[in-house]
Amino acid sequence: MIIIVGVIVIGIFIFITVTMNVIILAIAVVFVSTKEKKKKLEMGVFEVQSLRAALLGEEEGKMEASQDVREVAATLKKAVDDKDAAVLTLCARLGARDTAYQKRVREKVLQGDVEAALQKAEAMLGAKDTAFIAGDEPGADDVELLTGLYVLFGLCMRPDQRAAMKALDTWFTACLARRDIGGSTAHVLGKVRVGDQIDCFADSAEVRVEADKTNQINASTKKKKSQRQLEKEAKAKGGAGAGATAAVPEAKASNEFTPVDPEASKADRIAATKDALAKVGADVSSLEVIEHPVAHTMAELPDEIRSKPGYLCKNLFLKAKKPRKNVADDSCIWLVSVPEQAEVNMKELSRSLGYAQDMRQAKPEVLFETLSMKPGSVTPLALMNDKECKVNVVLDAAAVASPTETLWFHPLTNEATMAVKAKDLLAFIAATGRKPVLHSFTHKGAADNAGAGAAKESTSASSSSDQAKPLELSHDEARARLWARLKEAGVEPFREENPDLEAKRPVGHSTHNLFVKDKKAKKQYMVSMRQSVEINLKALASLLGAREVRFSSSTKESFCQEKGCMSLLSLYNNTQGDVIPAIDAKLFEENPVIRVCVGCDDPLKHDQHNVADVPAELIKKLLAESNHCEPIYLDLEEAA
Repeated sequence: MIIIVGVIVIGIFIFITVTMNVIILAIAVVFVSTKEKKKKLEMGVFEVQSLRAALLGEEEGKMEASQDVREVAATLKKAVDDKDAAVLTLCARLGARDTAYQKRVREKVLQGDVEAALQKAEAMLGAKDTAFIAGDEPGADDVELLTGLYVLFGLCMRPDQRAAMKALDTWFTACLARRDIGGSTAHVLGKVRVGDQIDCFADSAEVRVEADKTNQINASTKKKKSQRQLEKEAKAKGGAGAGATAAVPEAKASNEFTPVDPEASKADRIAATKDALAKVGADVSSLEVIEHPVAHTMAELPDEIRSKPGYLCKNLFLKAKKPRKNVADDSCIWLVSVPEQAEVNMKELSRSLGYAQDMRQAKPEVLFETLSMKPGSVTPLALMNDKECKVNVVLDAAAVASPTETLWFHPLTNEATMAVKAKDLLAFIAATGRKPVLHSFTHKGAADNAGAGAAKESTSASSSSDQAKPLELSHDEARARLWARLKEAGVEPFREENPDLEAKRPVGHSTHNLFVKDKKAKKQYMVSMRQSVEINLKALASLLGAREVRFSSSTKESFCQEKGCMSLLSLYNNTQGDVIPAIDAKLFEENPVIRVCVGCDDPLKHDQHNVADVPAELIKKLLAESNHCEPIYLDLEEAA
């Protein structure tokens, strides 16, 4: 029994001893391995001493490089930090050359001291007639310069940038061609990882060549659209965010015009513009062209143009950051052409076109690439130069509502301005292979600019400097101002004969109008409806989103008229734009021409009605000219 117990104790002792020895040995192995790995990591990818030893031998490898070379190498080595070096190495192995990251690093480092150091190295090597600094074989100076230059010259700079430094490029290529550099010391240039595990990456130069071949093949081949893409495209046709509509011709299958030479003279540009407009039916003989000194901005244009009837237009060349998800092949490029007095709310416009982020001004190179124009010369007439139809177009709905409206644009040169009819502009844009988006913009100070000759011929209170302020006119002066504008548009006011004074609403008139206010929100509305519509103030308040509305008595302050007949045309003298037009949704639909009151001789005597038959489109235009926002359209029939 004692013998058995002794054997067991001895066995346990032996087992514990062996186990402890194994554990100690394992710990020692791990410790040594970790220390070795740490030592190799501390050497770094571009450790100078290891490369010297490999190339020059132990003794010669201890030699120091010259002072000039050490200074240059130190500057170049600090140019690219470790993080950027790692990313640049990955990009090179993938065959990438012009990623945003690579461009950003180049722009950051290739300047100042680094650029001076490169020029110094170029001069140093250019003065040598041997393959290496030391002679026909690499020496300490070559090693020092190579370890400092490799990341910047080999991974950061583009081939064309390296080729511009002929001596440096030749020397660098000779260094990398050395078998001892490309083979036994490859780890110094990032080819072998810690632990001697060899990475089998494709040669970056070969990858780039194959990538270029693929790009050339794909450049001439357009991928066929999937059924889903075709459905999305069909759904998105017609654009987004259009305001009032005009007769817009259907776009042609492609751009029918020949692009104009970017180096063409002013005379040739004007002639090319006239020829293009003639092709779409414009009367070229009546096209007015005003030549003037170079005008890069609207402020530099001569006053002579502003004195002409029509809209003097400004043009914005914009680009969205990301394409719309529901539009196939969205170029994100837009030309927005609006009257000078129109206000462009970039956030509202971008959302109406379907973009989640605000559009911004496109870069000059994008403008030149698509329209062959330079900043300060942008014009929708340059769309003839965009054969690929990359540029989308937004027009102001009010400006093109009337086919005969005159619009002023540069004829491909900012040394002249040309008058173009709205119908000719729309036909021209259709012939370039696109259909414009019509958007309703808010106009500020429009009367003096947008063909409102009556405003100029009327009292001085209606001058452009006062358009944002309330007019201070008598009842007769306000009526005269409105009449002059109507006559300019071809509408003649006349006295209504034998009005029925017993009728609840004026017989023969198209509208019934209420001037109301939302006291809490401090808003005023001119509500215009068909004569047949009956609605109470409670239902009207609900439609306007107000808690309660009441009749407003501020007719003098708002319209320069005493109590009496009011209509949508009363808003023409509300140049401060603080009265919101609210219109029966079916009014214009059922009445393309509307008979409305245009001011009684005596506001309190309804037997002196003066009326006019006014096209609905003209009413919309007058609202825009007098600084009013897009009208609110109400479904009054349902509310009633």
